[in-house]
Amino acid sequence: MCENYKICPQPLEEKSRRPFTLLLLDCWQREYDRRPYRNFRFNLLEFENRLRRKFHPVYDFLVVVSFLKRRTLCTVRLTGIHLLPYEHDVLLSFIESLVPVSRIELRLMQLPTRFFELLQNRGARMKVKDLILEGTIVTTPDIEALHEFIIESKILRHLNVSNCSITQYDFPLLADAIYKSNSIRSFVCNRLMGKRITLDTTKIAHTVSSLIWQNKLEELEMQKCEFQSRDMEIISEYLKTPQSKIRKLNFAYNCIGCDGTEYLFRAIVLSNTLTHLNIGSNKLGTHGGRTVAKYLSSCYFLVYLNITWNHICPDAMNLILTTIKKPLKLHRLEVNGNQFDGKSASILRRLLDAGVLTQEVIDIVSVFDESIFDYRVTRYD
Repeated sequence: MCENYKICPQPLEEKSRRPFTLLLLDCWQREYDRRPYRNFRFNLLEFENRLRRKFHPVYDFLVVVSFLKRRTLCTVRLTGIHLLPYEHDVLLSFIESLVPVSRIELRLMQLPTRFFELLQNRGARMKVKDLILEGTIVTTPDIEALHEFIIESKILRHLNVSNCSITQYDFPLLADAIYKSNSIRSFVCNRLMGKRITLDTTKIAHTVSSLIWQNKLEELEMQKCEFQSRDMEIISEYLKTPQSKIRKLNFAYNCIGCDGTEYLFRAIVLSNTLTHLNIGSNKLGTHGGRTVAKYLSSCYFLVYLNITWNHICPDAMNLILTTIKKPLKLHRLEVNGNQFDGKSASILRRLLDAGVLTQEVIDIVSVFDESIFDYRVTRYD
């Protein structure tokens, strides 16, 4: 071995200086849409992989803004862009380009407070009906400006602030804007933050109940908000009224347990207005599965049910499967991730063979396993 060890010189990778132009952006859009372009998409990672250089938040972003102004778009979807707070002219030009767009998706972005203030000032002019900020960090000043924009807008129908680091202290202000809005019908707010302390889910449940009691929201999604069974008791009090307009409810990845399931399904049976329910990964257990089997046949208007990954034992799952009869109202039943046995496979085969269920309705299938010389239940993709 040579004693004088020397590192071999490595060839330096030349940084790309390829310019970003309108023509290049136009060519990229052909992968997502057809002329005349109506659905614009731009992803920061795709940009850096193709041009092999960093995205400039001013010069490159102005090319995107220029493209938005030249086209009559229905949807704008931007992902991963970091906007500078002191570039007022850039922010103003960006807001002006979004005025005629009906669906705006700003995912995983870093938006300064000035952006939301400019959005607030143009609330009456904006034509947006769906505003999606999923994964974009939203601070308290941002929510204060967003609060005024939601109230000012007369046509905003859908708001998605999932995984935006919204704390339990900012949530009431956001809920107040939805309460005062005359147009919002769908609200998505997954993953609330406690801000250094445990989430006070009771207060959050009371706030959610006030939104349901207003009889305006039609779709509500709050995953990973640490809801407990006692919170479902509060929410179900307003959910069980026949005047409730809630059609789709998504409380997946919480901890409502078997008692919370009892409260929810009792309210669904009394109101008979809910059509979609997602309570997957909620630790229902065996008792929760039996509760589902008890009330499922009485949920006349329920067309979608998700109870995946709830640790439901085979006996309870067999009860759920045996309650399925003609005429079937459910268009989709998702039960994957629970426990099944040979009897489950036999019941499922009979349901499929008799035409009570079609394979498109349920997410599991019965297959023959040569290792055990019997049928078993597995996931259907």
